Amino acid sequence: MQWRRQRTRQAGKDVYVIGGASIDQQLLDADLVDELRIDLVPVLLGNGIRLFDKLRRSPVDLEQVKVTPSQGVTHLQYRVLRGTSGGTARRGHQTG
Repeated sequence: MQWRRQRTRQAGKDVYVIGGASIDQQLLDADLVDELRIDLVPVLLGNGIRLFDKLRRSPVDLEQVKVTPSQGVTHLQYRVLRGTSGGTARRGHQTG
């Protein structure tokens, strides 16, 4: 997969991907995500792609790293846990 090759070339460096649910699902399924940062805006759109629907690698275990509330948006940061099972979301240290 192209992402794996790029990650190998970028050894020791962070690679950030900004996208929607579709690209996020592909990267989660390929086990290429270490951390998720989600900007949650409470707007009712009526349709769209749910972030955790249709994942082949399911459930995804997450550890809450940070929650930052702001006016009109809440910033969420989760670490993807490997080698666990059960689809849990654990609370880590929270700052903000």
